[in-house]
Amino acid sequence: MSITTCIQHLPGMLWRWRTAVVTVALLCLLLQLMVLQTSPDTVRHGRRPAWVDPSPAMGDERSPRAAALRQPGRAALPDPPGPGAAPAAVGPDPAMVPAQRIIHLDLKGAPPTVDYLVSLLPMMRRLGATGLLIEWEDYVSTFGHLEPFLKLRQFAHLRELPAQPAALCPSRNESLRLVEQIVDQVYHMGLCELCQRRLRDDLYLEHVATVARYVRDRHGAKALIWDDMMRHIPAETLRRSGIGELVEPMVWVYAEDVDRFADPQIYSTFAEVFSRAWAASAYKGAFGETLTVPPLQRHLDNTLNWLRVIRRETPRFRDGFGGLVLTGWQRYDHMAVLCELLPASVPSLALNLATGGTFITPSSDQYGFYAFSQCDFPGHMFYEFTGRMPGIEMQARSAIEDVRKKGWLTEYSVARNYTNPFRVDEVLEPLYSADYHLSRAAIDVRDALSGVMDRFTVAEWVEQKLYPWMRRIEGAAPGGRGGEEALRVAGAAAAHAPGAGQVRTGCHRGPDEGRDCGLA
Repeated sequence: MSITTCIQHLPGMLWRWRTAVVTVALLCLLLQLMVLQTSPDTVRHGRRPAWVDPSPAMGDERSPRAAALRQPGRAALPDPPGPGAAPAAVGPDPAMVPAQRIIHLDLKGAPPTVDYLVSLLPMMRRLGATGLLIEWEDYVSTFGHLEPFLKLRQFAHLRELPAQPAALCPSRNESLRLVEQIVDQVYHMGLCELCQRRLRDDLYLEHVATVARYVRDRHGAKALIWDDMMRHIPAETLRRSGIGELVEPMVWVYAEDVDRFADPQIYSTFAEVFSRAWAASAYKGAFGETLTVPPLQRHLDNTLNWLRVIRRETPRFRDGFGGLVLTGWQRYDHMAVLCELLPASVPSLALNLATGGTFITPSSDQYGFYAFSQCDFPGHMFYEFTGRMPGIEMQARSAIEDVRKKGWLTEYSVARNYTNPFRVDEVLEPLYSADYHLSRAAIDVRDALSGVMDRFTVAEWVEQKLYPWMRRIEGAAPGGRGGEEALRVAGAAAAHAPGAGQVRTGCHRGPDEGRDCGLA
């Protein structure tokens, strides 16, 4: 079953699996209908968009690369429309369909393989995407997030702050030469000795204008810049800098309440300076630095609310909104750990593109594991594995917590070097089982990501998500520090077992029999 078909039949799939889930969904739908009756300004609609139905223009051929990444026995994804076919829409209301629906791919530190990216393109196009925004941050940042360069000794003198390798000092000529080589973000600016002599806003605008002119003159392109560093700058200051002719702002908010984090007033200011603006929502990498899979409803609400804002604010700009970029962050910055990998985020990406219908995620299926369990899409094996992760972690946590609750390996037993050796293996059996499942999971991850991510990303993911549990188990099982204690206690007890000396071991004492058990 293709992921497009899954989206069509989500209500039926939920009904077949969990009656309770459907009951919750119906209650939520009832509440939504009540809201629709009282609020005309809504972005959710009950009718199914026409683009969901298979197009007669679809071909039957399959890409060899994409086919190599599919599991035998599963339905293949449809090919994109042929040349000249009308682009897919992302919703039934033309007033809220952005002109461009751009998919952002963040490749810093964990780039997918080329074959995997190619296998995603037909699905993206089928669901309404019109373009890609590929961010390889190690090469394209020009102001902030420059850790890949500023962490190195030869560029350390260009830091804005000696102890902070993220931000570049814009007052040094050598900084501009570095930017020209790697051709917009900033967290620390105006703090070094040179920059403190100038106004922070002027520094920022001058630097952005200089880089934007370089991009325009050298590459004939107009740059898009993140808007957050301009939200507080008056329209007159922005106009005076000349930035309005050089760049277009991309207003980004990844939370559900868009207006809370980007005050509507900023659109009035930007409209006085820029002829067009862009918006950015998120399909992954926004709700937790260490998440394994994105929460579907939160990302969908973010995108739907952005569509409402775009519809409301488009008339302010001479050329309207250029489009909506669905961002998918891989790390929160260059030195952060991995968040959700791309293959685990495909369902979220698909739902955020398919914003024409209502998707209700019950709390028991907030990541879509039930709803998408029969869907075929590139990387589905890894997505399905992430659904097993909570159970694997729960088993490991339970085994670690329970081992010292048993009556033969408590802290008392270890401190007194006293236990029943025949019970030790029984007590440690849950740890052995959890350790086996973690080892098995590491193999499953390697297989699921084969051909999807490079081996360095696979190793990093396993080290971040599975190895910590393995180390904790080793601390309580044989071979670890805790395990050595368990073996020492068991060995000492066995040495004093009947026939090995005048030591009483494993004696039974009832609640009223006093404290007469121990070494003789």
